[in-house]
Amino acid sequence: MEAALLNLLPKVFSAERPTFAIHIYQGKHDLLRKLPNRLRGYSGFLSPDWRIVVLLDRDAESCELLKARLESAARDARLTTRSVSRSSWQVVNRIAIEELEAWFLGDPAAIRAAFPAVSSTFEKKSNYRNPDSISRTWEALERLLQSARYHEQGLQKIAAANAISAHMDPDRNTSPSFRVFWTVLQEMAGAISVPAPPEPISLPLPTTAVAPELALIDRRVVLRGSVWLPRLLWSVEWARRAGLGPLQPADLGRILCEKGLIMVPGTNVARAFREFRGIKIAEGLWNETRRRYVITELGSRLLLECEAGLQQKPTEASSPNDD
Repeated sequence: MEAALLNLLPKVFSAERPTFAIHIYQGKHDLLRKLPNRLRGYSGFLSPDWRIVVLLDRDAESCELLKARLESAARDARLTTRSVSRSSWQVVNRIAIEELEAWFLGDPAAIRAAFPAVSSTFEKKSNYRNPDSISRTWEALERLLQSARYHEQGLQKIAAANAISAHMDPDRNTSPSFRVFWTVLQEMAGAISVPAPPEPISLPLPTTAVAPELALIDRRVVLRGSVWLPRLLWSVEWARRAGLGPLQPADLGRILCEKGLIMVPGTNVARAFREFRGIKIAEGLWNETRRRYVITELGSRLLLECEAGLQQKPTEASSPNDD
């Protein structure tokens, strides 16, 4: 990760902009173990113009549970996170989904610049279209490079990271988790004045963390055999309680990301709504008008009935477009 950051950070933090320092840990578990004490130490002398960015891989963990653990460490250290205040935060937590290599796969041109023999059309294949949905991304990158006769003895992660990141253009990266990470850096550097959402939204969201009395939903919760059904219901119910009208999938994707702490792109939300059309398990749960969605009374009642289960241990399940 350090090799990639050393190439990427100067692209946003130039000589006229804030300086940075990278602190590396001996893996994710080492960071999680040491982070609470490290943050408590920082809280005693942190300058008002300093910002802390915590970055780690999701791997196979629940994104929202991992994010909650990071947020808790900052809160216990009496540091304000960006999730709490976008104007006066001290710590921001960012997660590469599911591994850093997904960010490389989000920039095919950079991969080909570093390794010219790589296929010119690999990103058009279905298993590469959404980098954050690829399972075992480092292995996927290894297979891609080995198919072009690079790293045939096994992926040398640091060398590959250094080679690819040197050619990366952050503005063209298709990884949603990279875009969320990069937006924060641009904000810190003053390159943008207003935080840009990972997906466009036509209506402003209220500033409350969650809609009143609506429990957060775990990404593995299953309803009627689907992990997507509770997510869609949660997002349209959140919109109803917040007083928003029928919303586009991009809007609902942002609600899931920012309010439900489930990192899913709006394109996946749109696909899920399409797949539920005409399916009996979703019949009558929401209304659609010109690709805008609003929850029905039946949908609200179903979500209310299972709401207690949202905070219980979820059931593992798979979905063709799961995040």
